Amino acid sequence: MRHTAVGARIQLGMFLLAASAASRTAWADVRHVPSPNYPTVQDAIDACVDGDEVVIAPGTYTGEGNRDLDFGGRAITVRSTDPNDPNVVTATVIDCEGNEANAHRGFQFRSGEGVDSIVAGLTIIHGCAPRSSTGLTFRGGGIHCEGSSPTISKCVIRDSTAEDTGGGVYCKEGSPTITECIIRGNRGEQGGGGIFCDQSNPTVTGCTISENYAHDGGGLYCTSGTPTIHDCTFAANEARWGGGLYCFEGGNAEITACTFSGNRADEGGGGMSNGYGSAPTLIGCTFSGNWADYGGGMLNLEGSHPDVLRCTFAGNAAEGAGAIANWVGSSPNIISCLIAGNMSTTCGGIVCIDHCDPLIANCTVSENAEWLSQGRGGGLRCRDGSSPTLRNCIFWGNSDVDTPGISLEASDEPSTLTVAYCDVEGGPNAIHVEPNCTLDWQDGNLDAEPNFVGGPSGTWTADGVYDPDTHQVTLTDATACWNDDELVGKLIWAGFPMIEGQLVIVANTHTTLTVWADRMAIENPAFVPWSGLTYQIYDYHLRPQSPCRNAGDPNGDYADQADIDGEPRQMGPAVDMGADEWWYYRCVCGEGAGAMLPLAAMGLLCAGRFRSKR
Repeated sequence: MRHTAVGARIQLGMFLLAASAASRTAWADVRHVPSPNYPTVQDAIDACVDGDEVVIAPGTYTGEGNRDLDFGGRAITVRSTDPNDPNVVTATVIDCEGNEANAHRGFQFRSGEGVDSIVAGLTIIHGCAPRSSTGLTFRGGGIHCEGSSPTISKCVIRDSTAEDTGGGVYCKEGSPTITECIIRGNRGEQGGGGIFCDQSNPTVTGCTISENYAHDGGGLYCTSGTPTIHDCTFAANEARWGGGLYCFEGGNAEITACTFSGNRADEGGGGMSNGYGSAPTLIGCTFSGNWADYGGGMLNLEGSHPDVLRCTFAGNAAEGAGAIANWVGSSPNIISCLIAGNMSTTCGGIVCIDHCDPLIANCTVSENAEWLSQGRGGGLRCRDGSSPTLRNCIFWGNSDVDTPGISLEASDEPSTLTVAYCDVEGGPNAIHVEPNCTLDWQDGNLDAEPNFVGGPSGTWTADGVYDPDTHQVTLTDATACWNDDELVGKLIWAGFPMIEGQLVIVANTHTTLTVWADRMAIENPAFVPWSGLTYQIYDYHLRPQSPCRNAGDPNGDYADQADIDGEPRQMGPAVDMGADEWWYYRCVCGEGAGAMLPLAAMGLLCAGRFRSKR
């Protein structure tokens, strides 16, 4: 059903809702749209006082009074009949009908609205904020927030554009809460195709941000603020810089448990780009199947200093630096990360160019490779006065034409690499060190097979299927007999024609598994593995016999650190090398209650009653 300002009136029943005890003591009024008294959404909003609700019936709402909606500072809720039902959300549409000649958006918050000003369970489409507009800023195609902090919950914001920034949502000098929204197919020409944040501290939780485009930050762009971004998926977004997300100059986002998959940047940072002094913190995030000219997973440039903790980089690809690229004085802390199966023409893993001094600690860097085998380090490449430090790391199975994985180059200025308590395939003699460069090979290093858990291999018995809604690929081996979801979090080389790296498994049944699609599959859904191709699953946890167990730096302070699984960083007599701490068992009874002990000791203290780390 389609509703306009002069459309049909539908009389709906009235009902009362109890108001929040924290802010209201009377019963709230509920105003239904459409109804004889409130033919448009704005009519209902204008009649509200703080605490009231506007409930919109399913249908498509267009025309004046049903777009450019303004709360006027009211602490009210505007929602669909059931924000928890995706079908109702999809059916309750604010169609802005905006274009370059007629600028319109869904909502604008500009009167100091706070967290109790709520939009919930609506689909907002076709907003447009062109530069030529009069009376409507060219920022924020779908929703515009300035000096305001509303709550936007369980909404779909799609197919909207802004000539400048914030195709889907624009935030300036506010702290909106954006939760469980789908922000898809929007375009912000300059920055933030999905969301743009300037001097703002929004909280973005449980959102899917996909298929958006901008010059910088296809999915989300932040500058001069500290957004909190949790449990979000950035998939199939595009930009020149920062396909999924771009943190610029004071953009110090706190990003946890997010996935960056299948994003593209034509310049740098397929998954994410950090620039010009930004210092975001990432914890427990996954970068899988992203592509860029430089830094397939992440690009750090011009003095950016992110903390990258407990993250996985797998199956990312680039012309230079498949996983992480560091340029021009950028020195991230990369700690307890898995960097595996990434590809590039010049170093599949980590690249440091022009005075970059990252700390890379307790990381597993494995099976990264060059496409063209130019001898520039499959796992790590350093040049132009860069001085990274490797501590408690495993570098194994990385490859290029000349070395097993590490290249130290002079170019304009010599570089220095410090290595301590690391397991490096081939030892110091396998590291490519150019004249005038320095390899500081310190105590505790090994050259020993790390004994990863590994995984099964097999042959696909059906063609892969790409799902454009989830940006995932489902693969089938009818001869397999896996337990449900036992492979989640592990990596797989799925076979040509997907990127010749490893992708992250997100689900599995007895005979199928689902992975995040790489950029190749997103751009051409026919490019997925087909029946008859072989695959290999990888598990980079340590086996009991691994020489990397208890072999890390004994003098380090690991009290507040965790491994890639979120378990305590040190669980045995000494810290382990690599991203994983070997799985001891936690005693839950008796004399040893609470202690982390190897299996052989458990029977003495627990009589067999214990639980494993995983």
